[in-house]
Amino acid sequence: MPSAQEQFVQANTALRSGDLGRAQKLLRPLLQDPRLGIDSEHALAVVERKLGNFAAAAGHFVTVLQTRRDDPHVYNNYANCLRDLEQHEEAMANYQQALRLKPDYIDAAVNLAMLQKNLGLINDAEQTLRTGIRNSGEHARLLHGLGSVLREVGRHDEAAILLDKALALSPATTTLLHLRALVEAERGKAALPFYLQAVDSARENPELQLGYAVAQLEAGMGDEAISTLTRLTREKPLWVPGHSALSQLKWQLGYGEDFVTSFESALQTYPSERDLYIGYFATLMRAGRYQTVLDHLDQARSALPDKLLLDRYEAACASEAGDSQRAAAFFSRMPEADDSELEIARIRFLLRIGKYDLAAANAERISRDMNVMGAWPYLSVAWRLIGDPRSEWLDGGGRLFAYFDFPEIIPELKLLAAKLKNIHHAKEHPFDQSMRGGSQTDGNLFLRSDPDLRRMRVVIEQGVS
Repeated sequence: MPSAQEQFVQANTALRSGDLGRAQKLLRPLLQDPRLGIDSEHALAVVERKLGNFAAAAGHFVTVLQTRRDDPHVYNNYANCLRDLEQHEEAMANYQQALRLKPDYIDAAVNLAMLQKNLGLINDAEQTLRTGIRNSGEHARLLHGLGSVLREVGRHDEAAILLDKALALSPATTTLLHLRALVEAERGKAALPFYLQAVDSARENPELQLGYAVAQLEAGMGDEAISTLTRLTREKPLWVPGHSALSQLKWQLGYGEDFVTSFESALQTYPSERDLYIGYFATLMRAGRYQTVLDHLDQARSALPDKLLLDRYEAACASEAGDSQRAAAFFSRMPEADDSELEIARIRFLLRIGKYDLAAANAERISRDMNVMGAWPYLSVAWRLIGDPRSEWLDGGGRLFAYFDFPEIIPELKLLAAKLKNIHHAKEHPFDQSMRGGSQTDGNLFLRSDPDLRRMRVVIEQGVS
């Protein structure tokens, strides 16, 4: 039988290798050991957190802190647990205590700053990381964190400098390369070299692969972008986001009705995959191809047991396709529900067939949930159609919009038009945007580093401020 010390070593080995169940089993008996109890309690707290048992982990951390009030690592680990429990104020206080005890503690500085960033405390996050750099030097993780914070507030040129410094210290870090590529893309520069490096370091990362395809498109390599995503969806036929992205890309590059062929090929091989059908139908609906969904519902019903889901598609698509009788039959089968997408489809149908009072009542009901923002435009329409005076309140009585003129830009319009045309690489509008006809640039134009676009941004911001 192993000694307590040997058992503790075995537990830590199991923890490092990811065998959390074994680590937990080995550590629990050691809590009563007078020599190893506190060390075991700390290790068990870490194990419980990794297992997702956050409340249990927090209890162990509190016990450890009763005797280890000067250990910054315990405060940092406890703060991580409190963050998981969404006890954000307490988490920040414990990160700060770790940094008071160890001002050059890089983990605590990064953890605190990322929590502050996620809570919208951008200035605090920037200050935390700059203090960390003063105390610890230009460490890659601190530079990486500060670059991500500055990107959050549109300071892309500063972020790029910091991220380049971080890459000089840690050139093979995939998340760092990915962030650097995003910054470059968002400020209107060539992101493809960074994506190439990032993809080389993590070829199985789907988010990276999607970004790489977008970078290819932005570099004027639309066919290569299609090839990238086509290859990936063939390798991973159940990867619904990849099929969706490929369909969007094909649509924008003018592939016509062939834009969903990757979904259709995958469904031939996996005819009973519910998520594939959901992605396929959602993509068709976003493109306004409601009749195509209706044409494939019999096939889906023969493959899927979820008849209610398919009835929802039939009701919504029949309504949008103008088949009111068919839509009414299916909506009548489904009582009002907490399903906001179904209820918004029902409201659109009621407005379409002239039942404005009922549409208003349904829109009022679901808009009480502030998370269902999609109901408010239909509530506005319904109230106006029935003459409800609340529409004046909701629509702002003309106070929600204004007209601004920018004479300073007029002499530069031809130059701006030429620059904007050069960054349009698609032939069609994105099918999930309200515009119709033409194309749309990717990303936020105001984040681009081009001096003419930046001057336009300043003029517009000053004009509306």
